[in-house]
Amino acid sequence: MTSRKRATPDLKPTGKGRFRHLNLPTIAEKEEQFRLYNNYNWTRSRGEVLAPSGEGQETLDNINADIGEAAFRTQYQQDHGSAGSVMLDFTKIAVLDYEGSGIRRPKTVQVWDTAVKDGPNCDFLAGITFAWDYEKWVVFDVITRRMNFGGLKTFARSTADKWKPVLVLVEDSANGSAFVHDMR
Repeated sequence: MTSRKRATPDLKPTGKGRFRHLNLPTIAEKEEQFRLYNNYNWTRSRGEVLAPSGEGQETLDNINADIGEAAFRTQYQQDHGSAGSVMLDFTKIAVLDYEGSGIRRPKTVQVWDTAVKDGPNCDFLAGITFAWDYEKWVVFDVITRRMNFGGLKTFARSTADKWKPVLVLVEDSANGSAFVHDMR
């Protein structure tokens, strides 16, 4: 990483409580400059790894080989639209600010990405409830929280009671596998 003083897009808020979207692919695809604080600028060179001490180029190459180009571009490069990695057609997704009582939801689905612990430095669990209404996917609920395993089970049961999903998908991880086993 280098810092240079040059005019670049500012990463300061664009309005009250609003920030610009910052896209930082794990491996820089082009040279980019980011204006930081006190007129400092950060320049990423094409091919530069974002956090080489955590996941260096060799590790990223291995991950790419293991999961495939499409998944790598989506998960590591923040690019869901290229290399065949279109996982969702975002024109067919609606997000509601209300309970969605007027929406037909014959196929409600819940997806859980579980976390291992609930401490302040631990990952968040994530849950999404959505349904297909014959025209589009409708997102009814998005949950991101830190909670322990018992809290996860209680919370998942309450959201399942509320939304009545026909399908529940859980990440295949240590906690996810235990979660599936306990919820059966």
